[in-house]
Amino acid sequence: MATAKSSTVRNREQHKFDLSKISAKVDRVNVSGLLRTHNDYVMKAAQGLFKARNFEEVMFESMNAKSYLHELGIFKDISVHIDVSHGDTASPDGYEVTFKGKELSRILGSVGTEFGQNEGSLRTELTVPNLLGRGESISLQGSYSSKRANDVQLKFWKSYFHTRFMKNRPDHSVQYEASIRELSLLGKIVPMAIRQQCGPKLASLMRYSLIFDQRDNPVFPTNGIMLKAINEYCGLGGNIAYVSSCVHGEVSLPLFSGIVAQVCGRVGIVKETKKTDYIPLSNLYLCGGPLTLRGFKYGGAGPVVEGTPIGAETYWSTGFHLWAPLPYHQVFKSFANNFRTHVFYNAGNFNTFSIDHMRTAFGVGLAFKLAERARIELNYCIPLRSYASDKLNNGFQFGIGYEFV
Repeated sequence: MATAKSSTVRNREQHKFDLSKISAKVDRVNVSGLLRTHNDYVMKAAQGLFKARNFEEVMFESMNAKSYLHELGIFKDISVHIDVSHGDTASPDGYEVTFKGKELSRILGSVGTEFGQNEGSLRTELTVPNLLGRGESISLQGSYSSKRANDVQLKFWKSYFHTRFMKNRPDHSVQYEASIRELSLLGKIVPMAIRQQCGPKLASLMRYSLIFDQRDNPVFPTNGIMLKAINEYCGLGGNIAYVSSCVHGEVSLPLFSGIVAQVCGRVGIVKETKKTDYIPLSNLYLCGGPLTLRGFKYGGAGPVVEGTPIGAETYWSTGFHLWAPLPYHQVFKSFANNFRTHVFYNAGNFNTFSIDHMRTAFGVGLAFKLAERARIELNYCIPLRSYASDKLNNGFQFGIGYEFV
């Protein structure tokens, strides 16, 4: 028995190869399946391959090149094939790397529903990818929301920066958006300040966003940080003009026995420009609700007009959490990983960064993970500090979304 086992181990060791000791170089790189795409747009994918000096580096750089081509947003599917070089110019240890891709269709369409940020919406989208052959795309989107303004958006975007070799890099995005935004009345008794802004409005804006995410999980992180900043300038045409900036951050730190401490914060500012003397209500920040300030109703911790929340030009909110797994989670195994319990403390305010008149709340709750992207919370909230104009939610509060404070 012992002899047979040791013989098997020796055979396995004999079949192990160190690929870094196999001399190799790439003589040629082919990218097949290019119909509308220009060759110069995919040439950067081959730069790392020609620097490889052994077979391990060839395989590693091939996977990097495949990821790079995926990031360009022009292929529906792509595969890698490595073969020895052929022909008169082939090197003794040369290889050819071929990427076989299938480009996206000329027109893509989708219809679906979205549930997030404590609201539901019906969304349709029509996209023309790789419009000019270098990753340009244009899309027409329409959405009907249950709570916020309905809109129609026309977007054009193009990828400029491909930094696949940088580790822990932030994601940058520059977008132009043209949209028709309409504020509709959902009830008969609506203050005149809101009625005056009803009707369709044309928005033309530039948006820059930065996302730096080092969390080990986007829903229930146990370690890492996340920073997200979105800046908009609206006024490149149309009849809406404003400048806005919103920053959201999270820091998670593991403690003991699966308990995680988390600190969250969000700051939002929107200001009018010289082209207008008011800011549309749909662009103001609503402070209060399960996603921003628990223990208060949606928009219930902000300014109101005749009892109706209208939003604020500036607001901030913070959250302190202690997350823990379910009791006896070892028994339920993977199913229990979709749940977390937490104790939280929220604080926030609007139209000032002072803490003199801030609102606060405390509570406990249960959270459920939705498809590695969003989560559902059922919390029992106790407002600790509030004012006469606030709309409180003392007791159980339900929330669904992908960014909580």
